[in-house]
Amino acid sequence: MTGTLLAVILVLFLSWYLTRKLGRYTGQLGHSAGNLQVIDRISLGQNEALAIVRAGSQFLLLGISHAGIHTLCRLEEESISGWQMPEQTESGKDFREILAQITKGKKKDGK
Repeated sequence: MTGTLLAVILVLFLSWYLTRKLGRYTGQLGHSAGNLQVIDRISLGQNEALAIVRAGSQFLLLGISHAGIHTLCRLEEESISGWQMPEQTESGKDFREILAQITKGKKKDGK
């Protein structure tokens, strides 16, 4: 009985730890080089956020709340600092490679 309880506690702890660790890399795992891409996102509260999204050749500032998603304004590419068109997609990587990167504590670009 004690062994089973310890096994359940171990599984719960590992689930919590991996969820926290993988949560940091969500943006990398969901990366898209197609027509839609989330460039940046910031939380403003529990159910509110702002996001810069590239849709085709347009950049949009979106307001996200419990009431829905609204386009706040269109942005010029020059006004978005640090954005570059990705050269290749991450979809070629398999899960094992991504998990190995995460467990080694490396970022996607190796910095």
